[in-house]
Amino acid sequence: MEGLQRRQIRTGDLPRRSRDRGLLRADEGQLSDETRKRLREEELRRAGAFEAERSGRSQVTLSKGDQFEGKFEKTVDLASGRRALIGSETTFALVPWRPEMERHRGRSLIIEQKAKNLSWSFPSGRGRGLSR
Repeated sequence: MEGLQRRQIRTGDLPRRSRDRGLLRADEGQLSDETRKRLREEELRRAGAFEAERSGRSQVTLSKGDQFEGKFEKTVDLASGRRALIGSETTFALVPWRPEMERHRGRSLIIEQKAKNLSWSFPSGRGRGLSR
């Protein structure tokens, strides 16, 4: 059996499995925006819990106006998109990744949560900020 056929067999019952898990109602053919948002949040929580267990650090969730300083350690690939792991000795944050951040891997960054996005800058008065 070809790989594509095997995947189709495994995924062919996704709507039924999604209904069994309470993600789809009987009359729905695809996930609602609310359900997709909830699944993204759950995935991010699981990734944070995994990193907390692995590293012994606690996760920081940023709210509007919060700042966090740490080193860009690595990227984490999730179904909902790639995240950058910014960590200090005792805490870490998983934030949306952008390609231009790669050249700064291993460097200290200050991230600030704005109303709808994050602002990235470097400590020690370096005037080079990356806003999104």
